[in-house]
Amino acid sequence: MPANTSADDMSIGRLGRDYGEPQPQHRQRISNKPRHVLRTHLEKDDDIVHVKSLSESSLLYGLYQFSRPYTILGTILGITSVSTLALNSWTQVSPFFLLEVFKAIVPTLFMNIFVVGLNQIYDVEIDKVNKPYLPLASGVISMKLGVGVVVISLIMSLALGMISGSPALMVALLCFFLLGSVYSLELPFMRWKRDPFLAAATIVIARALVVQFAYFIHIQMYVLGEPLVFSRGVIFAACFMFLFASVISLFKDIPDVEGDEMHGCKSFSVMLGQERVFWMCINILMAAYGGAMATGVSSSYLSNIIVTVLGHFSLASLLLYRALQINISTAGSLHGFYMFIWKLFYAEYFLIPFMH
Repeated sequence: MPANTSADDMSIGRLGRDYGEPQPQHRQRISNKPRHVLRTHLEKDDDIVHVKSLSESSLLYGLYQFSRPYTILGTILGITSVSTLALNSWTQVSPFFLLEVFKAIVPTLFMNIFVVGLNQIYDVEIDKVNKPYLPLASGVISMKLGVGVVVISLIMSLALGMISGSPALMVALLCFFLLGSVYSLELPFMRWKRDPFLAAATIVIARALVVQFAYFIHIQMYVLGEPLVFSRGVIFAACFMFLFASVISLFKDIPDVEGDEMHGCKSFSVMLGQERVFWMCINILMAAYGGAMATGVSSSYLSNIIVTVLGHFSLASLLLYRALQINISTAGSLHGFYMFIWKLFYAEYFLIPFMH
């Protein structure tokens, strides 16, 4: 879709807010092929299929994409996994415990939407080059709607955080708010994404430190009512995710070199080159997996040793295999590999509870 297409005057393939009846040029003859049209509504009339404008379903899909669902999943898994580290035994898992974890996740998801939405609002011109499929850059949702979603998400997050009565949860939400703001906002001393070190710092602090420690404290002190004692598992999680979040912050810019150069974002990939940063990321992750296996071996429980050593060895092997297959010269391959790294990120949260 052209970048200058008006979002208010689009029908099928040209999306707008006024979803009227399908025009004659939007009709298609039915053949013997399956009657499927991606994310559209079909209306049968004799031998004519009316292809309706991409309406509510596509708008909802646009909002879904606006939330950057892969980060949503990472947040859910991260909070859930870290919450289990505060347990003394699995017998403490109860409906009350699960409800409290859910109550911690909900305001965080609203804050997650605020952070990723704010970034898309301020990056819309860059995204028209790097990620033209995103809902704001493509015009699937309007800037006005995007701003509204971001504002409402922020209000809901902070309101639910205050209602929770947990200082640890409120601190976590405020940290995400501040980090997301300084990362994206075009204000003095902000827009940290233009500096590779500051950009990496915001992601590392959020994913490696705030998620691990703030939610561990929230569950241990304000849900279970126990004195604060940092477990072996949460210390491991913070160290491991420090390295993993560093890789995410480095790798996310590798496919975006063209747009970043055009708009003055001096990422590590712009300064050092895509291939060099790519292999830097692979080496960091391999070192992290090696450290995880060494930590797993020192567990007092044989079952934990087996799960953590074999699990991390499998993930490391899969990472190296995929890295040797990728074509670094194509942005599509790099973006696919970036999403693969997020899948490794998800997988790690299934192993962390065994790092006792």
